[in-house]
Amino acid sequence: MVAPVHSGSGSHNALPVCLGRENLNRLVSLWDIVNQFDLLGFSEVLIRFQGMESHIRGRVAESGAPMALRNAAPDGIIDLLTKALTFSRNMAFADAAGAIEIAIVSVRNKGATLDTSTVEANLDHAKAALLREVTKRKYVSIDQDRSQYVDREHLFGEAVSSAFPSATDDIREAGNCIAVECGTATVFHLMRAVEYALRKLARKLHVRLTHKGRSHPIEFADWDKVITGIHNEITKARSLSPGPKRQAKLEVYSDVADHCLYMKDIWRNNISHARQPYLPSEALGVLERVRDFMNSTATVVP
Repeated sequence: MVAPVHSGSGSHNALPVCLGRENLNRLVSLWDIVNQFDLLGFSEVLIRFQGMESHIRGRVAESGAPMALRNAAPDGIIDLLTKALTFSRNMAFADAAGAIEIAIVSVRNKGATLDTSTVEANLDHAKAALLREVTKRKYVSIDQDRSQYVDREHLFGEAVSSAFPSATDDIREAGNCIAVECGTATVFHLMRAVEYALRKLARKLHVRLTHKGRSHPIEFADWDKVITGIHNEITKARSLSPGPKRQAKLEVYSDVADHCLYMKDIWRNNISHARQPYLPSEALGVLERVRDFMNSTATVVP
């Protein structure tokens, strides 16, 4: 399960790495949410709010009108609001903490003149602020068969990560997108990853590109131009360097370029020009195809 995680002060500074400051908005399990987000503590606070509200309403019902509170009631209210404030701070619920602080000041300032009407209004305000903080945070449930794709550092294997380190982020994000069933976004990141492989092949073959008679960096050239440049270098190399091993290697390079051309025509152009969306099942097929391509290319473009 991917969840927005916010670490704050207090006991929750001891959050594990997956939930800590170093890795906000990352992967957590349902068990992590129950324990690290202190759902039992949250439940206790809500139950105490409901209990205090019922108590106050009961007092009003007995008297038929708002009435002054005496004895231990104010202390109990402050204790409840303080516990709610501690929970809100630990969860970095800034809006709720601010509302609860105002409620505490209001109750304390009333002192001996504290009445049920004031308490009821402050409890309502504090609880509503706390519930707003909880409800505005959304969590994405990931099917068990897709959890293997989430936040994988080496989703395509360490050989691919080593050969194409610049593609690592896009490969990881492609996995995250397929996990949450965002098919079109998955294909977008995959085509970016393939482009890193294409550029590296062009550099290995010392491709030199020009535009209007001037040198044109590979990073700013479109796929067609880079692929054409690769094929031109392969053609020149074949005529200058006979020999079976050399020819076999050039065939592999040519095959890589042809695969890039295929992916450009089939997937990249659709993504770049908003021609069609991709269903999650379709994107999963693209991911597997690109994984195979990146692994095979990593063996010839170290």
